Amino acid sequence: MTRPAIVGGLDIGGYADHSALSVLSRQDGIDGDLWRIEAVHKLPLIRSAKEQVEILQPLVGQLDALAYDCGGVGQNFIEHMDTANLQYLVPVVIVGGSSEPHIHKGRVVVSKRRLIGSLQSMLAMRELDIADNAPGRDELRNEMVNFIRVPSGRHTKMEAKQGAHDDCLLSLSIATLLCRRV
Repeated sequence: MTRPAIVGGLDIGGYADHSALSVLSRQDGIDGDLWRIEAVHKLPLIRSAKEQVEILQPLVGQLDALAYDCGGVGQNFIEHMDTANLQYLVPVVIVGGSSEPHIHKGRVVVSKRRLIGSLQSMLAMRELDIADNAPGRDELRNEMVNFIRVPSGRHTKMEAKQGAHDDCLLSLSIATLLCRRV
């Protein structure tokens, strides 16, 4: 199987939370792979999984690989999509804490801290850039600015500021798992 050239990360929202799909393409770089954010699609609040599938299916059909948040409402969501064309379909469980990513029952288990840290690392090492005309670019930038660490007992939580969202940021972070692991 060839390495995927176009990957996606899907954060699946519920009734009061947006779903988002980030699409990245692999660029051949001199010092290794460079990944470009081609689009970040944030869906409007939609009540039914069927409506979400109707919007997402044509986008997912263009991917070689997809990683998706399979926790919460995402657990059964992917069963409604046609994923036969994908080289890789990777379920991801996002947990608290800061434990190392690992595989459990066929799913990648990763803490939100490690997930965001991987994205930050790729940005810092210039392994990831964003296309100038990428749909959703401004929304993603806004979410990055409004994503904060909040003290929570002996630890800190990573989340969007009150009233802000993190759907695009999480979908991008989920996609970066495929950039480094596949």
